[in-house]
Amino acid sequence: MQFSAAAHVRHPRHYASGMRSPTLAPVFFATIAVLALSGCTPAPAAPDPDELRAWQNDRSGLEEGPGVLGAMTGGAAPTDAAPTDAPPDQPHGTTMAFASDVDIDSVDVTCFGEARISVEVEFTGASSGRTVGGEGVPCADGTFTAENPLSGRTFTVRVDVYDADVETAWRAIVRGAEAG
Repeated sequence: MQFSAAAHVRHPRHYASGMRSPTLAPVFFATIAVLALSGCTPAPAAPDPDELRAWQNDRSGLEEGPGVLGAMTGGAAPTDAAPTDAPPDQPHGTTMAFASDVDIDSVDVTCFGEARISVEVEFTGASSGRTVGGEGVPCADGTFTAENPLSGRTFTVRVDVYDADVETAWRAIVRGAEAG
């Protein structure tokens, strides 16, 4: 039995009609373009300086309420370096030290506008310190809460907000109770 080479070759028309569709190529490339561009979102616009200043100056609720031990505020900008970039002998961030021992439950950090920030909250006790943090935290989503990972008394809390994609301001509320 002999086979002709032509008998095993499909006609190009079979590929065009059954194997491929000429309309899939544009759809495929459009899908790839959308996926590639979706990761390239632009940074939010810089906030209005007057709105930013008003938010910074509004102290309502900062040191009120049950379980509030204190509050800290500050600003963050794209030029702020990460705490690991700071020299070890120069503390980075804002620190709150307590004259007496306190049981800190958590620190709630909020920030202004549409910025995204990186946050580090360091809890220091008698014999150890631990840091809780997050990167790319969106200000518009509300509060970043850092739960205290230490057991026992806490003496200081350091909050560092850095690497903002636009200028912003932040507030940190330290929650807990006086040790007793």
